[in-house]
Amino acid sequence: MTQSNLNHQLTTLGLEGFKTSLSLQMDDPAYSKLTFEERLFMLLESEINDRSNKKIKRLTAAAKLKDRTASLENLEYSAKRGLDRSYVLSLASCDYVHRNQNILITGPTGAGKSFLAQAFGKRCKICRYFNIVATVKQTRYMRGNHANANIHNDF
Repeated sequence: MTQSNLNHQLTTLGLEGFKTSLSLQMDDPAYSKLTFEERLFMLLESEINDRSNKKIKRLTAAAKLKDRTASLENLEYSAKRGLDRSYVLSLASCDYVHRNQNILITGPTGAGKSFLAQAFGKRCKICRYFNIVATVKQTRYMRGNHANANIHNDF
């Protein structure tokens, strides 16, 4: 079997990470000292990492985060904002994601709710970011309650 045939089969199977790692292994003679199982493990690990990175990239794009600079490292904990650093850092562990829970961020205009939500989204790698005003408007519209679609009048 030629390298070209093997690459074609790996591409057909969608094993791009495996293919890239195999190419690196074939170019580096140090890999020939490893056992078959060790090399196979490395190839499979490379494929798993490649798929994980693609998933993170896809989910991040799907979240449509507007502020690309948002991160927990750039967060200001001034007294005016009223953020509890220990609570924010506990949420930064993303345990709520693994427990299938959500977080709801509330506060006055300009407090940084959107920035904080986007920072958590980037940290946890999996998020859905909703603007509650737009979501309620859309829900009311879809339910046929067009007359009361303007939520601002309700608050």
